[in-house]
Amino acid sequence: MSKITVKRFLNKKIKPIAVYDDLMHLGYPLYYSITYNRKTQYLKSLTGAIMTEKAFEILQKTEKPFNYETNYLKGISEVKLINELEYIKNAVSFIVNENKKDNILDDDFIPKLKSYFNSLDTSLFYIGWLKYNWNITHKNDLKKGKTYTAKEILNIKIKHSSDEERMKKLYKAFKMPYFEIEQLYYSFNRDKNLLHSIEIVENILSTDLKQYFYLDTLKLWYVIDLVIKYHNTNNEGKALKIDFILNNDINKYISLNENFKYPLLENEIFEICKILKFHSLIF
Repeated sequence: MSKITVKRFLNKKIKPIAVYDDLMHLGYPLYYSITYNRKTQYLKSLTGAIMTEKAFEILQKTEKPFNYETNYLKGISEVKLINELEYIKNAVSFIVNENKKDNILDDDFIPKLKSYFNSLDTSLFYIGWLKYNWNITHKNDLKKGKTYTAKEILNIKIKHSSDEERMKKLYKAFKMPYFEIEQLYYSFNRDKNLLHSIEIVENILSTDLKQYFYLDTLKLWYVIDLVIKYHNTNNEGKALKIDFILNNDINKYISLNENFKYPLLENEIFEICKILKFHSLIF
């Protein structure tokens, strides 16, 4: 297997620019060269860092930014400069080894790499809002590996889960209950945690709002909340999606739930984490 090499460099092909208005020395934007399988790709620092040559030399020697001569312009990630090189190495290694991406010059390589540096909460919130009716525990009668005719599929009885039956009774006053369920779900702010929004409404109206949502959907959001809380605490700030992808320790989330006491079984946390990681690698 070819070695992966990631190095910092100042892009001096670009005209030097002012780092700070009151700093005499000009600077250059920070870039990374990524070499694998005798091919090299280039990535601009996700922090938007620009720095003087002196600041770059100090960064190379000490692995710490020289803030007096380093500034950050138009960064696309909350990754810290002090951690960025190691993060990029780990992310590239994951893409190459786990995703079997041999050609780092492919058009989708850099966009995929950048996506791993999105904030974890934004990424998991996006997954949570993909569907209003997540189905984690209920299985259908279709058997894997078996080919069905159209007639056989039509003759298969649709078995509703107990939760689906509960929701039908709860929304029985509506002619199109599934439409109303979906409308309620997406009436909340999609940039936020559903659980937080529900808590606000429950506190104001003093009513149990959770009963109007599918249980599996709530369970998915419980796990999202546990994952974000764990990684934000573990990273002393706002975690990145790559933190969850590379360090998906389900036992840590199970342990954390002992404090929050969300109505989750251990196997449910395991299954939901698999769903979240699968979607995290796609979106």
